[in-house]
Order: sequence, then C-alpha cells, then structure tokens
Amino acid sequence: MRWIRWTLIAGLAACGGGVEQDEFVTMYTDHYCEAWLDCGVTATQQFDGIDSIEECKALEGDALTAGWAGCKYKKRRAKQCLESLLPPTCPEDGNLNQIFPPICTEVWVDCVGGQGTIEGE
Repeated sequence: MRWIRWTLIAGLAACGGGVEQDEFVTMYTDHYCEAWLDCGVTATQQFDGIDSIEECKALEGDALTAGWAGCKYKKRRAKQCLESLLPPTCPEDGNLNQIFPPICTEVWVDCVGGQGTIEGE
C-alpha cells in the first residue's frame, strides 16, 4: 500500500499545474495516518478512537478539511508539499507535524477567523 502512495507522489512531479484539494487531503491524510499508527501511543490511539488506518483517515481527513474551511487553497503549493514528503519517521518528541516540510504550511492561505496553522493543530 505504501509503495502505491509513493509512486503517486513521484508521479506528481511529472504533471504540470497543481493538485486538486480532495486529492491533496487524501494523500496528506494517508501520510499523517501512517505515521500516527507507526509512531503513536496505543493508549492515545484508542482514546481517540483510532484503531486502524481506515478510522484514522476518516477522522483526520474530515478534521483537516473542516479545519481549513475559510482558507484559500493553493494547488501548486499542495503539489510541492506532496512532492516534498519523505517516508514518515517517528519524531523523538512525538510531534507528528514535524514530518511535513515547511511548504505544507503554505497550502491554505488567507484564512478567515484565525484558521489555518498546521503547527497549531
């Protein structure tokens, strides 16, 4: 499953333009959930109701989309974010937001109501 996602990300480099928001949310969430399940503490996962990759994707994908409501989506920055992703490694301090390159903080901009910081999730 992981090799398919990395093949898709590599394929983005060959395409011009940007990435549609739905596709970005799916790929971004896949990356986050892989790291969450590989690096997360089992008790925390169970408390959050996340026991599988499917549950994580459903919960985190909806939360990601809702959290960025009111922001402008930048397709080319999304593409750059996905192209910059490396296979997830577990940060020592447990902060999974560190697995995303800085360009990923620029995918949603001009947010209304203070929405829109990946670091502040």
